[in-house]
Amino acid sequence: MNSQWIKYDGSDEQIAEMDDADSFIIKANGVESHVMHHIDERGLLVECDEYLICNRHKYAKLIQRWSITGQPVHIKVENGTGNHLLDVSTGFYYFDLEHSIYVTTTPDWNIPGAEYSFEPFEEEL
Repeated sequence: MNSQWIKYDGSDEQIAEMDDADSFIIKANGVESHVMHHIDERGLLVECDEYLICNRHKYAKLIQRWSITGQPVHIKVENGTGNHLLDVSTGFYYFDLEHSIYVTTTPDWNIPGAEYSFEPFEEEL
């Protein structure tokens, strides 16, 4: 999930994108708005130069709880066939496995296709 500012041109597609998003922020004359959750039936009530879509991270609630507690997070990552490497930061070794599971107190929340949990995965039990 890579959010970026988009130049606003007022097109129907852009308005639909903002309206369909979880939330969005607009920038008018360099000033950012508060987080908005829908477009008023009259449209945007200010001149808008750019907008930023703010869709909720799939694991937002887990991330919030982890940020408060710092508790260990179980991460399951799918491996490609023949994957063979050592992750120095975690000390976890991947080798020809369907998936790898490790536990950390400093999770990377943006691993493509990874699953996250505070509870062990079945494979760990």
